[in-house]
Amino acid sequence: MRVLLSETPDKKTRSYINVEPDFLLKLIENDYGLHEVIDMFNPDMPIRLFFDIDVEDIGAQPHSEYLTRTLTMLNAYYKTTDSDWTITSANTDKKASYHIYSSKYYTTLKKLRNDIL
Repeated sequence: MRVLLSETPDKKTRSYINVEPDFLLKLIENDYGLHEVIDMFNPDMPIRLFFDIDVEDIGAQPHSEYLTRTLTMLNAYYKTTDSDWTITSANTDKKASYHIYSSKYYTTLKKLRNDIL
């Protein structure tokens, strides 16, 4: 698995490492702020289903409303349940932000791109 270690603010210079899944689990136990890098050039590469939801200017709408609506759509489309997804969030007063990953299903980049377009 290719993992992004660091990058410059302009994103022109990046540092990566390749790690085995077991070693990666040990690294993230200590929260090194690592990011998985997905090879976007191979459309047949298997990847976990993932979605990045960012909503600006949410006003009085509760953050959870965006997550609930998104999970409802994902579950209907993929025939999954809420427990099939791993969810992280970084919400503020004005922005709802969620990363949603499949806990057990994968797809290809080609299919994922077709699903979301």
